[in-house]
Amino acid sequence: MAVKNGQTPGQSLRDDLARYWPTLYSSYDKAPVRIINEQRAIIDVLKGVKDLAQDVRDLKLFDKAGQLDPNNPLLDSVRVFLATRQAKKERTTGKELLAGFTIPPYGWDPNAVRVGVAALVRAGVVRISIEQKVYSNPEDEPCRTPSGGAATSIGYRCCWKRQRSTGEL
Repeated sequence: MAVKNGQTPGQSLRDDLARYWPTLYSSYDKAPVRIINEQRAIIDVLKGVKDLAQDVRDLKLFDKAGQLDPNNPLLDSVRVFLATRQAKKERTTGKELLAGFTIPPYGWDPNAVRVGVAALVRAGVVRISIEQKVYSNPEDEPCRTPSGGAATSIGYRCCWKRQRSTGEL
């Protein structure tokens, strides 16, 4: 790191990081939203609330008709991630799912990923399994409340699975 004349070391470091950021997090710009109130956002998405908070609307999970947008980068990335792991017969925990999207090349806000998963649960694309019990109805209590106090409403101890019309992937 080279410090230029009139520049503090901190400014120089920030400039270097800003130049390197797009290389490290090449997919960040596909979902550059930070969710402020994750619990409220998840509940609203699961209930199908039309007047969502601005940060949730910024995710652009739904099209103009209010339907899940299958071309949304966050939803599509989560779907592909889950389908790939399911094809390998690998169980995916919520913690693994979040880890996959909070590190490079994504760097996405974990709350945004959780809200995206809630939208997929609402649409019936994803099911949650907690202690061998499967939940696919967004009205199910485990979908809406923290799991054992250690995780959020669709938190780290859940297993996410994508469904096809003919059954589970």
